[in-house]
Amino acid sequence: MGKLQKNDGFTMIEMILTLFIVSIILLSTVTYIPKFNKGNKDDEIKNIEYLFQNAQIRAKRFASAQYVEINHRQNKIVLMDYKNNYEKVYNLSYCSIYEGGLNEVIYYSSGNTSRFGTITLNCNGEIVKIIFQIQKGRYRIER
Repeated sequence: MGKLQKNDGFTMIEMILTLFIVSIILLSTVTYIPKFNKGNKDDEIKNIEYLFQNAQIRAKRFASAQYVEINHRQNKIVLMDYKNNYEKVYNLSYCSIYEGGLNEVIYYSSGNTSRFGTITLNCNGEIVKIIFQIQKGRYRIER
C-alpha cells in the first residue's frame, strides 16, 4: 500500500478566491475614507487652543515663564521658553490675526497669565475672538 499524500495548504484556486474576497473588502473600505481639507477653520482654532494649553502646562511643569508672542505681521504665534531653550512656531494658514489685540501673553509658573485682553482672528470672513482673563490663565473663544 502506498503512502497517502497529506496536503494542508491552499490550492491555487482557493488562494485566488481568498485574495479576491480580501481585495473587494479593502476596496469597499478605502472608498469611504473622507478627504482632507487643508483650510479648515475648526482645526486652526483647535491648534491655537492647543498651543496656549501647551504654554500653560509647560509653565507649571518646568516652573518657568512661557512667553507666547502673537506676531500680527507674519501671521504666526510663537511659544518660547528661554530657560529651557524651547521654541514652537505655529504659522496660521487659514485664519489671519487682526492688529490691535494682544502682542504677547506670559504664562507664569502658577499657570496665571500676565495680562488680559483679546486676540481677534479673521477666519475666511468669520470673526473669532480669543479672550484672556487674568485669573488662572483662563481664556474663552467666541465665534
